[in-house]
Amino acid sequence: MTGGAEKGIAFSENPNEAEILDDYEEGYWTWTAVGTTSGSWTARGGYTQMEYTKVGRVVHVQGRIETTGSGSSPVGGIRISLPFTSASLGEFGGGSRVNMSFWAHGGTITGTAFGYLVESSATFDLYYIADNGNMTQITNSVSDADWEAVISFSYISAS
Repeated sequence: MTGGAEKGIAFSENPNEAEILDDYEEGYWTWTAVGTTSGSWTARGGYTQMEYTKVGRVVHVQGRIETTGSGSSPVGGIRISLPFTSASLGEFGGGSRVNMSFWAHGGTITGTAFGYLVESSATFDLYYIADNGNMTQITNSVSDADWEAVISFSYISAS
């Protein structure tokens, strides 16, 4: 690196500002689970936060979600908050599939569960593949108010 003020990783011997990686952040965020129509689920104590690492615009998130019931009568699909809004890159370049295990839901879900993050969003929704092969949203009608999930995935943030 040259000079005294620049901080970060330089990718060439004489870097300009665009060649210095100076955006690194890690931390926790308190997730929320809300219904796509209305209401919310209550986080179980000890499982209220998930971890993230942000390098440039790439964000990796991981953690465990547990709920202890519906906080305010959730209606619709399960929607989980993220620490940063996803980018809008066109042709789904800013979206991502959320790797997830979903259990202890006491409902009728029989297929593989996953999350789906669309472009320009600070949330992702939970889905499963139904027996007929269709992507089906996990809603309050197919899951009890208590459920658990573990997630791990990366996406590109808007900033």
